[in-house]
Amino acid sequence: MKLINCVFLILLLAVAPVAPAQDFNGRHKRFTIKNGLSDDAVTALIKDTDGFLWIGTREGLNRYDGDKFLQVYSRSDRKGLPSDVITALELLDKDHIAVGTANGLSILHTKTMQCRNVSFPYYKNWERHGSSVIDLLYDKKKKELWGGTGLG
Repeated sequence: MKLINCVFLILLLAVAPVAPAQDFNGRHKRFTIKNGLSDDAVTALIKDTDGFLWIGTREGLNRYDGDKFLQVYSRSDRKGLPSDVITALELLDKDHIAVGTANGLSILHTKTMQCRNVSFPYYKNWERHGSSVIDLLYDKKKKELWGGTGLG
């Protein structure tokens, strides 16, 4: 039995490099800083109902329309993202995206590009203990947004 498993594993490893998961036929694009992406390290990715591709990086949020990028960065006022380090993205509805960052959570209005930063009142000294949003999950039926943070 062990011999059969070993032979199967060897055959699988021999075929795996030549068996593509998907055949793109040259239709894929590579996004880099050179063609407008804010950073080469992608940390989150979603597609909204208008067909825009939202790409989170360590240097900001990018909206791709199929031709060019529009960047969304943190700002000193409360209408910008809390941080340029994007950690998670979740589509809430046709006009809103939840954006997890290294410094908290923000709800982005995709038409006006303005953010509403969300505070977590249950944690004292939030910033000092880890305000990074690690992951997001949205329950569309209940309209509840769940977030994993540095605190749990």
